[in-house]
Amino acid sequence: MEYRISKLIYKSISKTIIKEEEVVLDDWLSHAKNRKLYEKIIDSDYIQNKISSYNKIDGDRVYRKIESQIIEASKPRYIKFLKYAAVFIGMMSLTYFYQQTWLNGDENTLQINDEKITLQLDDGSIEILNQDASSEIIDKQGNLLGVQQGNKLVYGDSNIEESLVYNTLIVPNGKTFELVLSDGTKVNLNAGTSLKYPIKFLKEGNRHVFLNGEAYFDVAEDKKHPFIVNANNLNVHVVGTEFNVTAYPEDDTIDVALVEGEVGLYSGKNATYNPINDISILSGYKGAYNKNSKQIATQKVNTGIYTAWMKGELLYRNLPFEKIIPKLERHYNVTIINTNDDLANELFYASFKDESIENVLNYFSEIHKIAYIIQNNQIIIK
Repeated sequence: MEYRISKLIYKSISKTIIKEEEVVLDDWLSHAKNRKLYEKIIDSDYIQNKISSYNKIDGDRVYRKIESQIIEASKPRYIKFLKYAAVFIGMMSLTYFYQQTWLNGDENTLQINDEKITLQLDDGSIEILNQDASSEIIDKQGNLLGVQQGNKLVYGDSNIEESLVYNTLIVPNGKTFELVLSDGTKVNLNAGTSLKYPIKFLKEGNRHVFLNGEAYFDVAEDKKHPFIVNANNLNVHVVGTEFNVTAYPEDDTIDVALVEGEVGLYSGKNATYNPINDISILSGYKGAYNKNSKQIATQKVNTGIYTAWMKGELLYRNLPFEKIIPKLERHYNVTIINTNDDLANELFYASFKDESIENVLNYFSEIHKIAYIIQNNQIIIK
């Protein structure tokens, strides 16, 4: 919990919150745990009990100090001042309560860092994209390249000179982001992902982007200019379709799950697609490139499992625990250390949506009897 959320809650209670702040607070309240905590906080009896518990003595002292300082003031002003003082003390009490309850916590409470989404421009400079605000992406020549609003960045088909100029969007663990490229292709980037792409595709040649992590592509159709996703040593060749690519460095395979249409798969960084010799998959299928054998295997799958992350869902089907750990680490931006070797290869079925990491851990603890502790801000599986 951040101080700014505490402040927004106070503003909401005192009806001084503005529209932009409401958007931020509503986003925070979209999580069930936060909503439950908020409803508890705004309960008047609960607030009174907390204020009495924490600040009764200090509150009296502050009132006396205020009174001595305004003894010469007129009565209406005195009343008005006391009203503001009461609000001030109430706010300080709430803040103190929030700090005691959320910020400081205890040694068994996880403190999750709020890392920022960044954009690396072609000249190497880095811009921070604030998800609570909007900004314009402008090059050194003053050209408007794109507009970022909240959790989305949109590039336009600008009139800049025809040349390949790349930007790289970096989404840290715990975050997701939406991107619209200059050709209208939509890309949803999952946590722990970077995508390098031209700010404007050339009129001639393929549309080429480079992925490290996981992203869902909804490619704008253009049969004359194939869209190529390079992920490590695998290339995905499309002309207009929707598919998900999972290409994290720690994984043994690079997975391509096709939702619509048809895509071609081939390996080699400098290779080109050959529709006769290379592998193609249809909707409802997954192509998996094995990094060790350098072979591509295909199989029919439930593509919903591979795209659930876009809805904030975590779906695990017949998945070893050692494979679940990095997914949880990326989704929640936490560190998990498994000291239970027997557990590593055990298979799990589980589904979570908008759940806190604490609730997920409690599920594994209660249903599957997995023991864990939180130590030095790390989750240790026993």
